[in-house]
Amino acid sequence: MLMLASFIVVLIGYFKNNEPKISYELTPKTIKFNHRRGQWQIYWLNVIRIGEVYADIQGERVRLPYLGIRLASIEPLAKSIPPRLANKLIHEQKELVRLAVKNLRLTIEQGAIHFDGFKTKEQLIKGPVGAWLHQSDNLALAYGYHLYLPEDSFDRDIAQFLSLLKSCHTYSAKQQEE
Repeated sequence: MLMLASFIVVLIGYFKNNEPKISYELTPKTIKFNHRRGQWQIYWLNVIRIGEVYADIQGERVRLPYLGIRLASIEPLAKSIPPRLANKLIHEQKELVRLAVKNLRLTIEQGAIHFDGFKTKEQLIKGPVGAWLHQSDNLALAYGYHLYLPEDSFDRDIAQFLSLLKSCHTYSAKQQEE
């Protein structure tokens, strides 16, 4: 029994050690999210809005432990996300979907996982990436954002990280004007 417990502790330590050291890479042009299952990257030009995510629970406005990013187009994200990460994000965001369905922000059909494909202007995307894109579009209907950055992935307080993201977004917009 002691050997089994020791093996489990070593295994957990190994997986923790292999997680990315940096969750977010912010550059003047892009934001990149690193996860042990892969990464996605978007250009600041594609970002419309960044903010805290709120839900109405029994008539009370409650802040959820996420920051949201609203995109002008979800298509560039479809090209940068690997299937393993898309599959993981579907499951990590399951509570957001459940809450939206419970509070009637989404129908049960919208809350279901759709593997039948996601239609973009250029192609039909199937598999986990297509299912995640469906979910992202539906969550945008419920909460107003396409991407959800979990609070436990930040290296600082949520308000400070939000301020940092907004300043990077503003800086990028000013660079484009020049």
